[in-house]
Amino acid sequence: RAILSVQYPNGFVPVNAGADDVEVNTPNDGTYDLDPRDFYRYTETADPYVGRLEYRSPQPHQWGVDQKEGIISVQEKTMLPILGMAAWQVYLTTGDQGFLAEMYRRLSRYDDWFWRRRNTGDGLLVWYNPEESGWDNAARLLPLPVKTVDGSTMAYLLRKMLAASARQLALPDEAAKYEQRAEQTARSINEQMWDDTTGFYYDLSLDGQRRREKSPAGFLPLMAGIVSEDRGKRLAEHLRDAKEFATSAPVPTVSLDDPEYDPRTWGWNGPSWIPSNWLVMESFARAGMVDDSNRIMQAMEEMMSKPDGWPGAYEQYNSQTGMPFGVADYSWSGAINDYLTRWVAGVQPDVPGHALIIAPHLLGEWKSFELDHLRIGHNEIGYRWEENGDRIRMRVNETGPDTLNTELVIHTKQPPHQVLLNGIAMAASTYRIERGDLHIAVPGSGTQTVDVIQ
Repeated sequence: RAILSVQYPNGFVPVNAGADDVEVNTPNDGTYDLDPRDFYRYTETADPYVGRLEYRSPQPHQWGVDQKEGIISVQEKTMLPILGMAAWQVYLTTGDQGFLAEMYRRLSRYDDWFWRRRNTGDGLLVWYNPEESGWDNAARLLPLPVKTVDGSTMAYLLRKMLAASARQLALPDEAAKYEQRAEQTARSINEQMWDDTTGFYYDLSLDGQRRREKSPAGFLPLMAGIVSEDRGKRLAEHLRDAKEFATSAPVPTVSLDDPEYDPRTWGWNGPSWIPSNWLVMESFARAGMVDDSNRIMQAMEEMMSKPDGWPGAYEQYNSQTGMPFGVADYSWSGAINDYLTRWVAGVQPDVPGHALIIAPHLLGEWKSFELDHLRIGHNEIGYRWEENGDRIRMRVNETGPDTLNTELVIHTKQPPHQVLLNGIAMAASTYRIERGDLHIAVPGSGTQTVDVIQ
């Protein structure tokens, strides 16, 4: 809501709210920091990166106050459209239909702007300024303009979110429109950005030529679920290769075999960056390769907690040594808490569907883990995991008015000898085993204790 509060009349959302949102031909009279409520008329120009803003400030109904009027040119500098993915996760966690409707109204206008202004006919996303990507000085973005893998993947996820939201809001024609956009975007990513010789996804120049820089952005199509199993395996090989991305302090923002690779200098040409690490981890986890994403998480946890004796959430880290630099308390690095909750603790809510899955994937040799006071819908949940020899005990507590069908998913090395629910042996017909995972449905309210004896 805070980000979208500065959305422009044509749907454009600026990368920064305030002085940075209007940067071209700005008069020196204090009008650069405009509130969208002061807009009078906004017109898109033939240049897909520039708009024409007419303003009246303050609004005419404020009697007795001199009104300013003027015209300024606006750089339509936006951001990675991760808002769709974020809004949908909020909806799954809260079940708030009003929030979904509000986000749909705003984000549908945002994607319409993308489709109109940043699309060359294939659904891929075009950047005209490196700051739009979040990778400010990355060599992979130059020369501009550029069609990026990560931007296009996030545009796909935004369109899928809009299609799903429209279906929830009983807008079938709108759902079909955004579904068609998403399908075209996915097709273009797979047909134009994938290079079968090297087994990787690459950014494109505006004329469709593949750039040669391998960056973590090339892993992101995994997040969208549009990558075949064979391609997923090839991407995993790059992630595990010590000559490319498997550094001691992962994940470098460009492959080690890139001539621009420099792990010591601030920027996006070699250091590790926690937000891009989170995107990579989320991508592999969604693709079912949680062991790969957890290896990154464990190395990153060690990097963030013990970098030469200075723990913290820094902006960047040397991808070879783990030495931190840049901003010391970097809020975006807090994205790791999302990964810890969704994939290490394994809490996967679907409040609109009255469902909750808890599927822990604990790091390394962890034998115990506890999570508490997590809000899911109107409920509060927590659990404690303890592993002792051949016994796994999971005690789950859930309180609140919502009725959630809760399922525990516990990875087992072999079919269990016995499963107990609150001390009572469960019949084998009351649980199931799929691909080495034990699935147990448990009552959603109160405290339930499950013991798995190997």
